[in-house]
Amino acid sequence: MNYREPRLRKRGNRWQIDYVNPDGIRRQLSAGSTRQGAERFKAKVIGWLLEGKDPEREMGRAQRQASVTLDTFFDTFYRQHGVDKSAKTLESYNTSIKNIRRATELKNCPLSEIRYPIVQAYQEARKAEGASNRTINMETGLISLMLDHAVRCQEIEYNPLRNVKYRLKEPQKRDVDVSAIDPEKALALCTRQYQRDMLGILFDAGLRKRELLHLRVEEVHFPDVFDEIAVVFNVTVKGGKRRQVGGGVRAREILKRVIADREEGWVFPSPRTGRPFTCIHKGLDRVFRDAGLTAMDGTKFRIHDTRHWGVSSKLADGWSLEDTQAFYGHDSRLSTERYRTIDLNAVARRKEG
Repeated sequence: MNYREPRLRKRGNRWQIDYVNPDGIRRQLSAGSTRQGAERFKAKVIGWLLEGKDPEREMGRAQRQASVTLDTFFDTFYRQHGVDKSAKTLESYNTSIKNIRRATELKNCPLSEIRYPIVQAYQEARKAEGASNRTINMETGLISLMLDHAVRCQEIEYNPLRNVKYRLKEPQKRDVDVSAIDPEKALALCTRQYQRDMLGILFDAGLRKRELLHLRVEEVHFPDVFDEIAVVFNVTVKGGKRRQVGGGVRAREILKRVIADREEGWVFPSPRTGRPFTCIHKGLDRVFRDAGLTAMDGTKFRIHDTRHWGVSSKLADGWSLEDTQAFYGHDSRLSTERYRTIDLNAVARRKEG
């Protein structure tokens, strides 16, 4: 179809644009009550026609975009984008959107009008509330993911955060003083048997906290012949993948006793609900505090720090990086290296020797 220049004409007190759409049909659109506004709108219509777009459809899309906000779009994003995501990822999305929805200006902003300065203002407000850079990055990352999905859904033309360095600087990798940690002291301070059993496994196996809390009897396998790897777990790891991770002799002894002759069910069900525990932080935080455990930066020792201790201890005991990577179910050597803590005391002893 040959392009035909749209024509402006005045009808009563209002201006109108006559044009031929890409299908060759003559159409009219109202262009406002002022000549200046009508000329601006005519320029926009010409741009659409030169790109082969139907002006009426583009106007309808613009009206829809004005009504679609981060708040209203989240349900669509969650339903479509989250269909193949792990429960942990979906939980993270829900936590982030709760915080985003507290920022009225951001949550009610149409997707088509979101720009970096608006997101930057949100980041500053969250920092003033005391949120960590990591938390803010997770929330901003969710906003960018939603904008990417909106582009795929043709709600907006592009993601304004795509080529913007919006991430805040996060702390360097967390280190714990391997030589200062005494698992036996921490285990002795546990007041409940299930705490002692769980902590013993966390120190002696490649499981993360969530993997342990949701561990099922069917996922635990005891090799008939074993050396360092005395138990094998076939679990869903971080990222939703199924993978085998290892456990040592202590973990084997604990699990043999806890599972006994059961063939299915949760390994550590809550006595009150029969379901997995939802929180074990309070009790173990007290144990770590009483045992005098801290990270190298002086912050409190966390449950996840047992993995730092485990990886570093195995490497110090002569395990290869590849064997340690397999034991902890890491995707790459870089993941294992991130958990490695240099034992300065051991270095000093080697130099003295």
